[in-house]
Amino acid sequence: MLMAMDEQKELMMALEVPLNHSKTYYCPGCQEAVFLKKGTHKLAHFSHYPRSNCQQFSEGETLEHVQGKLWLHQLFSRSFAKVELEPYLPELQQRPDLLLPDQRLAIEFQCSPIPIDLVAERTAGYQNHHYRVIWIAGSPVMASKSLTALQKSLLFSYQASSPKLLYLNIQANHAGLATPRMRQLFTTQIATDAVEIFADWLQLSVSTEQRSELDKRQIKYWHQQLEREAFYRNQQLLPFLQLLYEDRESLISIPRELYQPLASDWMIRTHDFEWRYRLLKWIESLATYHVITPKRLAKWLGKQVQAEHIVYYRLPTLDQSIKITPLMEFLDELVCSGVLKKQGAIGYCRRGQAKRFNSLEEKFTAAHRE
Repeated sequence: MLMAMDEQKELMMALEVPLNHSKTYYCPGCQEAVFLKKGTHKLAHFSHYPRSNCQQFSEGETLEHVQGKLWLHQLFSRSFAKVELEPYLPELQQRPDLLLPDQRLAIEFQCSPIPIDLVAERTAGYQNHHYRVIWIAGSPVMASKSLTALQKSLLFSYQASSPKLLYLNIQANHAGLATPRMRQLFTTQIATDAVEIFADWLQLSVSTEQRSELDKRQIKYWHQQLEREAFYRNQQLLPFLQLLYEDRESLISIPRELYQPLASDWMIRTHDFEWRYRLLKWIESLATYHVITPKRLAKWLGKQVQAEHIVYYRLPTLDQSIKITPLMEFLDELVCSGVLKKQGAIGYCRRGQAKRFNSLEEKFTAAHRE
């Protein structure tokens, strides 16, 4: 650990303590005595004596984690008057890597894979005591370019901003923001001086995603993927196939609107085709004069989630209201294809039914022509 208390209960940073000191220092969490480790090849830090029972501080920190905490402490100290390093919060029995007490903002620098349950537990601990928390991913967590469950659990969003993942590569001395889109992570900002990324995180603007039309080649690609999953009896796809059977539909007949990838698909664990199909069926069951509002859509979604027809990934750091986002994106797709029309500022009305097909060639050709 980087901080310890002296006999006057003053916190001291290991880097500032001379090697030949004669004072006794204590762990801020368990109050046990600790000793200083300092050398030419190792960052200065305090360590517990053998057989310590301390549960608050880990002795197995990586060099990246220690360096990253110091880097972030220096960074935030340039923009905020009070930044605490490794403070122990007794009411939570938690120790964030950094704390901005005036902003009631905790910062966790996550450099190694941990269970999502632990992320959820720590996040809930902060939120239950009226702290905000942002998680910053280290290099090992960012190793995968495909969006992982852990990366999803570390996302944050503020007000209307789309979810982002903050990351820090301490070896390369750069930091940035990554945006999830269609189950991938896309870097949106990189900076060697990351003050504008971290210190101004509350002012992130809403990103506007460009809708890309699916052409014949793309429709064919996604259909081949679908057929491959059906051939190998992909367990995630089976409920969708059962739905089609019950509705006397098939992979050939289903509308092309179901093939359009959405920016927020990554939020939902249920197969993309299944939840879109369930939503489309509900929309097609409504009379044309019925207005679909976000409130009405959220009510329908709540029933689907309760019945476990639509299952989300665990997103403990995000406001739960954001879960409606992929559904709203699908409604906008249906507006583009003519199934829905906008009604007022936030409403939608059904114009007609999504087109079904008798052959793949008809489906591919329709996609190509339109």
